[in-house]
Amino acid sequence: MSYRALVIGAGNAGKAHAEALVSIGIDVMGPLSGTAAVADPAPPRDPAVDVVHVTTANDLHPPLVETITGRHDEAVVSQFGVVRTPAAALRVALTY
Repeated sequence: MSYRALVIGAGNAGKAHAEALVSIGIDVMGPLSGTAAVADPAPPRDPAVDVVHVTTANDLHPPLVETITGRHDEAVVSQFGVVRTPAAALRVALTY
């Protein structure tokens, strides 16, 4: 079985996540700019994506995770932890 990951965040963390995923054989989309993903939520909502890594600035985490968790049951990997609901994303973002 193959998996597809989307990396949101085009900085150093996003590049590191993408490289790590590729190194273990995961098909990677991105890294995609966080502001681009907020402006166009189609990539994070793509049903072909199995997991989304959010490695953006703190202020973009809540809107991105809310967009992503509204699509189906896949987990979202944030640099602050794994979340499954918008409420959890907000709690995590407010903690940092």
